[in-house]
Amino acid sequence: MTVVADIRGALKLFAQPVTDGNRHVITTQYLYPSGEYVSVYVTPGVSGSLIVTDGGGALDALSAHGIHIEDQKRAFTVVRRYQGIKAEAGEIKTVKLPRDPSLLAHAAVTVARASAHVAEYCLAEFKPRQKRNLEVEILTALHHYVSPARILRHRQFVGKSARQYVFDFAVQLGRKGTLVVDAVEPEPASFLTKFASHMDIARSEQGKLEQRIVYDDSQEWKSQDLNLLQMAAKLVPLSKFKNELKSFNL
Repeated sequence: MTVVADIRGALKLFAQPVTDGNRHVITTQYLYPSGEYVSVYVTPGVSGSLIVTDGGGALDALSAHGIHIEDQKRAFTVVRRYQGIKAEAGEIKTVKLPRDPSLLAHAAVTVARASAHVAEYCLAEFKPRQKRNLEVEILTALHHYVSPARILRHRQFVGKSARQYVFDFAVQLGRKGTLVVDAVEPEPASFLTKFASHMDIARSEQGKLEQRIVYDDSQEWKSQDLNLLQMAAKLVPLSKFKNELKSFNL
């Protein structure tokens, strides 16, 4: 019998294999998180041996979700739970198999299950953290201590250079002056703008201004960027912003 006949006989439960060059593509009943069926690939080797692989399907399925894996060792951790297969160069594959229909059917099932499992695991483990709305969280914290009437949104101030700047929040402190609060993101366009505006109004010497720049400390920041911002105004991590507001006895 030919290799194709062996594969067709061994995999009657699956869709009939399709030839792709020197590989035979088999669509299994297993699904990736996207709902796409898992395909495995059977490649003839030397001396009649066969290798079954997912062809990198798990990583391709994750790419469709916007997840690009760099730490493949961690991504393929779950593969160790399956006997007779391994992860190599981004693929899940078997060792060389003899042309035994029962071994081939088992290998196809195992590789397909493992590929779907890796995609599910990585989708949960590597899914990008949803970006927090920093301004909304700052406003929520302010509402715990300050009446809405005292909170101004997008207040303009003029710096020493005579340039006008818009700040996210301005809170009236009565005789203590005004608390100016800005949200900042870890992108140069954000933190360089905040640095320049806070430096300029600090030098303007216009009344009593308490300046605070709030950043999300659950995000990745470079220490030099935080140090730069600290030169312009008091820098407060979001996790400690409520404690900062308490210190004003608002």
